[in-house]
Amino acid sequence: MVEAEGEGNSLVRIGVVGMGGAGKTLLLKRVFNNQKVRDLFRDDLLLWITVSNNPSFTNLRSELCMQIAMLTNIDLDRNKGDEYAKMWLNQRLQTHRFVLFLDDVWRDGSKLMEELGVLLF
Repeated sequence: MVEAEGEGNSLVRIGVVGMGGAGKTLLLKRVFNNQKVRDLFRDDLLLWITVSNNPSFTNLRSELCMQIAMLTNIDLDRNKGDEYAKMWLNQRLQTHRFVLFLDDVWRDGSKLMEELGVLLF
């Protein structure tokens, strides 16, 4: 089942929901790696993280920061800690359009972004 909410150029969330083994990850990987999708979002950040059942939000933030740093050629000081990572992450996400693929999500997605520390404006 696919669920979507949002309108226009604002925040849009799409959820792919189903039983384990139904092919959700395979579907999302095909979308993420599709050249037409990459071309459509070439000026934006196309990001992917695997959340899992018991996620470490510090590690997930670090992974997002590293992906953004690589995509934007911006230096990231990984030794400054989690509070710096939260600030750095949100500064980058406020100045770029982005598509964030969250794989293997086991909890309510609306709370997940807050726990991850991604501020959505």
